Formats: sequence, C-alpha cells, structure tokens
Amino acid sequence: MFVFKTMLPIPSKIKVKILKLYGAKVGYNVLIKPNVNIKYPWFLEIGNDVWIGENVWIDNLAQVTIGNDVCLSQDA
Repeated sequence: MFVFKTMLPIPSKIKVKILKLYGAKVGYNVLIKPNVNIKYPWFLEIGNDVWIGENVWIDNLAQVTIGNDVCLSQDA
C-alpha cells in the first residue's frame, strides 16, 4: 500500500516487482504513476506497454485483465 498509494516518486520498476511478488502477472514497459490503489494484486494481469495514471483505483474483487497498449487515465 505504501509503495502505490503515495505521491512519492517511487520508480515503476519497483512497483512492478512488488506486484509480481503478490501474484500479479505484469508485461514489459508498464508505467505506474503515483497514488494508484490496487485492491488485490493476485487478481491482476497487465499486458505490455501499459500506462496507469495518477489516482487510478483498480477495485479488482475478481480477475481483472488490462490488455496491451492501454492507458488508464488519471482519476479513473
């Protein structure tokens, strides 16, 4: 939670590694901006070339798949 739900400039590579540690499947070239809320990382699959903007909330109570070449705009 501290790594994602913060305005501190923590590099996306660290965030991706943490997501993978918690069971998420993450492709390459994924950028996760500050202050992102991901409820259950083990129910998350992210494709390649994905940008997740600031203040995005992924409320994944079940499996959520984000495909390739996707931009989730800020505050979504």
